[in-house]
Amino acid sequence: MNGTRRGNSSSEASTDRDTNVDISAYSGDEFDLVIGCIEDVVVGDSFARVQDSLLDRYAHHFDAREENKLVYTEVFREYTGAIERLIEVELETRIPGFRMREFLLELVRRRDHLDGDVFEMLYTLTDFVAFKEMFVDYNRMKGSGQETTLQEAICVTPINSSLAVTL
Repeated sequence: MNGTRRGNSSSEASTDRDTNVDISAYSGDEFDLVIGCIEDVVVGDSFARVQDSLLDRYAHHFDAREENKLVYTEVFREYTGAIERLIEVELETRIPGFRMREFLLELVRRRDHLDGDVFEMLYTLTDFVAFKEMFVDYNRMKGSGQETTLQEAICVTPINSSLAVTL
């Protein structure tokens, strides 16, 4: 693993899929590979459709008050399940041996050292407060007349300066 981010051509994508990654160790390069694959998924149309559908369907329930409504828990479960399934299927296709639960635990372990929109989205899968803030922010964007798809607001930033991502 040389730490260089590959583009999205089909021949390069198949190289990513053929890369056997031992995710139990999560070396820097292996973690970067997983994040690179997630970046590809997050900027894709399938992800946008799933996330936008859930935001459109449930955003009206969310507000900025500290008190949480019971429906938030139900929406959190549905959102987490749908997004995890989408990402997991994509990562299992690209990275043999990938296991979402282990990756999420590693993500939480590294949380204090990671920053960027992709990580904020991933935290919505493990952090209820981040999840709620995403829905509240979506409502603010919608209320202000701004673009209401979060896909337009995502800016992918490399976690390693040697990983240049062009979208």
